[in-house]
Amino acid sequence: MTATMGGKLLVLSRTEWRVLLELSTEPGRVYSRDHLIRNVWGSAHEKTRVVDATILSLRSKLESDPAKPKYIKTIRGFGYRFGPVD
Repeated sequence: MTATMGGKLLVLSRTEWRVLLELSTEPGRVYSRDHLIRNVWGSAHEKTRVVDATILSLRSKLESDPAKPKYIKTIRGFGYRFGPVD
């Protein structure tokens, strides 16, 4: 799976692509981990840190400085939001 950002081609795993697609459907909306698990991995998937690991991987590909993300923001205690941070 691929995506582009700033004219740069990003090679993504199928799961990374599905998470990015889910987050970018409504930029600015906060998505809970449960929502992402249901919509990306399926309702039968056990709740693990799989969402966090996928976000970390996506950040390493999207962000110029993954430690200070501009595009995938953690909303502590709830989930994640996609979109440029103010």
